[in-house]
Amino acid sequence: RPMADIDLLCAPDELGRAVELGRDLGMTRYDPEPFRVARAASHDVKLSDGVVTIELHHRLWHELRIARDVEPVLARARQVPFGEATAWAPDEADHLYIVCVHAATHGFTGNALWMCDAALLAAGAAAPLWAAVAERAAAAHARVALAAARDQLAATMPWLDVEGVGGAAPLRRAIVRGMTPWLQRGEAELGPWGSRLVRPLLFDRARDLGGWAVEKLAMWRKLRDQA
Repeated sequence: RPMADIDLLCAPDELGRAVELGRDLGMTRYDPEPFRVARAASHDVKLSDGVVTIELHHRLWHELRIARDVEPVLARARQVPFGEATAWAPDEADHLYIVCVHAATHGFTGNALWMCDAALLAAGAAAPLWAAVAERAAAAHARVALAAARDQLAATMPWLDVEGVGGAAPLRRAIVRGMTPWLQRGEAELGPWGSRLVRPLLFDRARDLGGWAVEKLAMWRKLRDQA
């Protein structure tokens, strides 16, 4: 049975080298459709050997007009033990921020294990992380996405300390909270519509929503024409 994909951050200028390393290991490269690339509506290149899939993220994501450059995260990365060697991992606050906001970009209908990851990251940190995570979100125009993710954590894991969820877009977040039991049925059951309904509620800047809607409509038409 195929395992879940592995997400790796990759500096854009290192993408070619990373792909070649994957090919040396017997993996095949899969690119997003050209029309997605043309509209910057993609953020990774996939490598797969038929069992393991690796996503090389040259951007963090492409949804919700949230800052997506990987370079700041790579600059703050730290070395961690990895068997007999060491590996690079995101700074703890970056890691928790990415886990939460990545779930928001999928409208909270993706793999629900993100909540376990967030709980473990928050509990295992050497110092409280939520203040630093909130700073990352404010700088990246991800305040609503992060607050909504914390709402999901508080609703699903009420024993988890998320340090007083509050702030951005309370009405829109209340709507998303009300949808929580439905969203957690997952995209496999809901199809893409759960995510499509939630994501418009998570923009920090209302002016970004119009451009996003136009782009989505153009891509849906392209997909329909190719069907």
